[in-house]
Amino acid sequence: MNSTATETVSEENDWTVGKTVVCTCIVLFWVLIYLSMHKLRRNGGRNVWYHVGYFTAVALIIYLLPNDLALDAFNPITITLVCTLYPIYESIRAVCTVDTDDDTSMLQYWIAQGILSFASAWVNDVTNDHPLVRQYWFECLFFYYVWLLLPFTDGAALLYDCVTEPFIVPLIAPYAKKMSNALNAIVTAFINAFHLWFVWFAFFFLSPNLKSIIAICIGTVYPFMASIIAVSTPQGDDDTYWLTYWSCYGILYLIMGFFEHWLKRVPGFYIMYILATIYLMLPMFKGADAIFRSILVPLSGQTEMLMLRDASILRMELESKIPESRRAQVLDAVSKTFAADNSKMPSVRRRPNYGDKSDYGAIEEKEIIV
Repeated sequence: MNSTATETVSEENDWTVGKTVVCTCIVLFWVLIYLSMHKLRRNGGRNVWYHVGYFTAVALIIYLLPNDLALDAFNPITITLVCTLYPIYESIRAVCTVDTDDDTSMLQYWIAQGILSFASAWVNDVTNDHPLVRQYWFECLFFYYVWLLLPFTDGAALLYDCVTEPFIVPLIAPYAKKMSNALNAIVTAFINAFHLWFVWFAFFFLSPNLKSIIAICIGTVYPFMASIIAVSTPQGDDDTYWLTYWSCYGILYLIMGFFEHWLKRVPGFYIMYILATIYLMLPMFKGADAIFRSILVPLSGQTEMLMLRDASILRMELESKIPESRRAQVLDAVSKTFAADNSKMPSVRRRPNYGDKSDYGAIEEKEIIV
């Protein structure tokens, strides 16, 4: 009896020690990713020795890590935290910076991550009956996403330069513009109440699994194509637009995945998901930018950084509109306005300008400094 109790206590101690080791390793690994993301410059994945060193370390970890600890360390929760939630945070941070290079880098990550995620969605169902295969699958998935993300390996940029740009961009470029026009036409038609009723009625009779597939495809297929095209263009504005979308859609997708088990048979659940996706996606609504600025930026603590980015964009717009002969004088006046004490700044009130009207017949307002 005492021997059995001793063995039980020993097993509990081993379990506690194992959990502590796993949690410590995950935290240290997360700190390593964070520090490397903020301290190291991306090299485009061109240094072969970084890849050799990384995959050698990965092979040793997979080989030496005990199975019970591996099951605790590599699972859907850790993959979601490290490879989805943290990249969403980094995407928010990238959008809030003035430089658009980090926008492109994170957009390349979402392209590479999305390709594998949706191409391998069936693997989870296949490996449910094979725990050992499932374990190794999660390990490979985890380290692949980290390889995409780390600056010194920069797998996302390497895959885009070597695979996506030369082979995929020429295939999808002719269809991306057509899909954009088609989506705008469809949304415009759906504003009609009859069309909304007809689509809801037809959608109602589909199975929950088919509804889920359709909803996810609506939120990923065209944005995925548009993101690839955006990275291939020299302008940075389209990279920022689609990175903002993926930041918001990633949160929406996680929320749907969490509630889907309980609400998938509730009428209207997937319709609401699709409507939210369209609101985030289409430029006519600018929903992603609104959600990004009002919710994601304050939650991530990037408000001041976003304000600095907006100020920098405003400066570039001013420089483009002001003649070069007066540019220095105007910018100096603007800088003094920002540097002035709030109590000494002129107040601004508005009065209607009755002589000028907008396209909608509303009276426009002019600012008066008093």
